[in-house]
Amino acid sequence: MNSFKFLLLATIAMVCFSLTIESCTSPAKKGKHFAENENRIYQNSQKETEKLIDSYSSGFRPENYSFRQEAKDEWLSRHSDIVRLLTESIENSQSEINAFVSDLSNDEKVEFMKTYRQTLNTVKNNELWQQLNDTEIPTEVLHSISLIKPQKPNEAQMAKDLEKMSLNDVEGGYYYEANQNIQISDYDITNLKITDIVTNTSTEYIVKASMSLLGKVNKERRIDVICTIRYLLPDYDDWSIDFIKTESLTPVSAEAYSGCVKLVISGGWLMQGLYVKNVCSKSLEVFVRYYEYKKWNKSVVVAKPQDETFVSYNEPDEYHIDYILPL
Repeated sequence: MNSFKFLLLATIAMVCFSLTIESCTSPAKKGKHFAENENRIYQNSQKETEKLIDSYSSGFRPENYSFRQEAKDEWLSRHSDIVRLLTESIENSQSEINAFVSDLSNDEKVEFMKTYRQTLNTVKNNELWQQLNDTEIPTEVLHSISLIKPQKPNEAQMAKDLEKMSLNDVEGGYYYEANQNIQISDYDITNLKITDIVTNTSTEYIVKASMSLLGKVNKERRIDVICTIRYLLPDYDDWSIDFIKTESLTPVSAEAYSGCVKLVISGGWLMQGLYVKNVCSKSLEVFVRYYEYKKWNKSVVVAKPQDETFVSYNEPDEYHIDYILPL
């Protein structure tokens, strides 16, 4: 049995013994006794926390960890044991209070609670109570954790980190023109490769990388990506992505659907325009490039099955379908 648990059990036993001895005392004295005892429980918990900080810091070996989060999780687990025992002890005290006041008259209950609350307000160390319920890691522990030199991200770790990121297309790209970004969480990352290391210091790691994104719902959707990824190492955390810069986003056309769509000029002479005609039974994302008003334009449209989808008014001088992706 560890020393903290022994202290808590001893404190609870002392309460029970005291209640027996003082069974004839006034409700006011009982209220004071319960309040003082609860404060002692908190004080014992604080002592155990201080011991844990000392032992954790003095015995800390940074070489035993690959990541700082491992050390943080270890600290939080050990500290949560103290908080759990503290919570159990306070709950036991409150149960004993409820049992005690259940036999009191209304006047006696008022007398008990008045003294109990007054005593708590007098003896309770509010700052101490807040610290014990605080999930923030103490500065002394963080200082030890900062000595860990976490491994720089490899390709497997990058893939996990990128899952929560989004990609903006380069200026002039299809998704840029359509004012869309790519949520990587909608895709599975494959073929991720670090192609170049631009910066490699103790606190900054910049790499160029390539990868393919395959749609999670439809594996026929594929977008090839070239990007620059910048990692930073904060004071107390592991390496994390600071930003990702897209160098190129290239849809890989699904050839199985190349015969499904074509560009047509449709409509009357007043409302004539460029349309995508989809003769397939599946909705498709179609990437159209067309030349009008002396410049090239790009558009991404969703072409519904057996339908014509509008792209542009008038009849462009030249137009092409560059990519087709199934939805």
